[in-house]
Amino acid sequence: RTPAVDASALSLRASTVALSSHLELTPRGDAVTTLSLEAIDERYLLAGCADASVALYDVADTPSAPPRGPPQPRRPVVQATRRSCRSGHTGAVACVQWFPHDTGAFVSGGYDALVKLWDTNTMSPACDFESAGRVHCVCMSEVASRHNLIAACADGDDREVVLYDPNVGHAAHRLCGHRGVPWALAWSPRDEHHLVSGGSDGSLRLWDIRKNIRGCLRSFDVHHTFARAGPPRSAAGAGGGRPDATGDAPSLAAAARRLAEPKAHLGGITSVAFSADGSVLLSSGRDQRLRLWSAASGENLLVHYEGAYSSAKRGHKQIALSTRLGHAGSRVYFPTADAVRVYDLHSGALLQTLKGHFGEALCAAAAASDHKVFTGGDDCSILAWTPPPCGLTAPAPREEPALAPHEQRRDAFLAGAPAGRLRQDGGIAAFIEAGGAAAPATVATNAEVEDGDAWSEDEAPPHPAPPR
Repeated sequence: RTPAVDASALSLRASTVALSSHLELTPRGDAVTTLSLEAIDERYLLAGCADASVALYDVADTPSAPPRGPPQPRRPVVQATRRSCRSGHTGAVACVQWFPHDTGAFVSGGYDALVKLWDTNTMSPACDFESAGRVHCVCMSEVASRHNLIAACADGDDREVVLYDPNVGHAAHRLCGHRGVPWALAWSPRDEHHLVSGGSDGSLRLWDIRKNIRGCLRSFDVHHTFARAGPPRSAAGAGGGRPDATGDAPSLAAAARRLAEPKAHLGGITSVAFSADGSVLLSSGRDQRLRLWSAASGENLLVHYEGAYSSAKRGHKQIALSTRLGHAGSRVYFPTADAVRVYDLHSGALLQTLKGHFGEALCAAAAASDHKVFTGGDDCSILAWTPPPCGLTAPAPREEPALAPHEQRRDAFLAGAPAGRLRQDGGIAAFIEAGGAAAPATVATNAEVEDGDAWSEDEAPPHPAPPR
């Protein structure tokens, strides 16, 4: 098979994703706010909930016999609640993420103003980091080889992105420049030192964490497109420094600076995500828009995603990208108020609408090597969306093809024939030619069969005389 045929088959399989008939997860006690699927084996799924609990599920597909009834929901392998883990979160869990290249640890951030690094084996926090307010998002780079920093954004007057270092146990660096509270974060898969943040002020910024003062490399502008000549507008004060916190009434100069600052969205940015190759960046905001950006030039690629409506009651809302199939098969899983909409990443076409939640969908996580998708919502459920089972269960019995009329008459005759043998003189053919009206005369009766077999084993059957 050619690569084009394989890509077409994978794309067709991805387009048949539906509510799984063989994988069901037990519901949680409160709204499911965040999900994270580990990238090593894509077997373990983390779920953070509004009741301050964190649960770990095993979502591996195992061959089994055909189910005799509805599948049994899978319970969490281990979970940490307020009662079982006294050192866990005391507020809603806003974000969880696996430690890169290791399922022995993961990070989480909650509304209790804490960022926690967990030991998966004991399901208990190994270290805590205090933030200025409610934590909206935590993120770790999957390609980092020189650092293991945890980026976090939280409420506070400073409106900054904080980088925590687990080796020293406290903050190592702070990125200042947003005029609103940062809500969303994403590390670049191409450069371990590049970080993107989106704020409640509608600004989307690209940072170089190695720089202290001029750390902001770019502020994305919705008006900077490939059809517009010239560089994008520069943001006043985008290179760093704390935002103005003067009196109650802003000055005319401060208002002019805010108007001149480039905006990626007309509302707060609720989520950002890179494609697997890092070439494009996707952002969503409270202006009911999904926007696709060029990561290299910062241009708005003007891709329209129809129906990308989200109420976004919380600051951070998790979207999922599946870019394993390449340019032609990249998909966006976007949770909305009533369903999860599936878009083509580069064209914006609506491919599918996944309806199953009884409330608003809040988060999504997609597997990279398969087409499994997991979504969570405020109806306390975690839904698994998979293609039809292929090789996961024993094959169903094959249905025999329909018989021709003369074959049906033949089988009916054989089923009703008396016990004994059929003489090898064309009796069946004669029966078929007769139309099955009467039993052929070539059928031997029981008595004839017994008479024909009356000789014993000691007696040799008669043989014809040899020719002379």
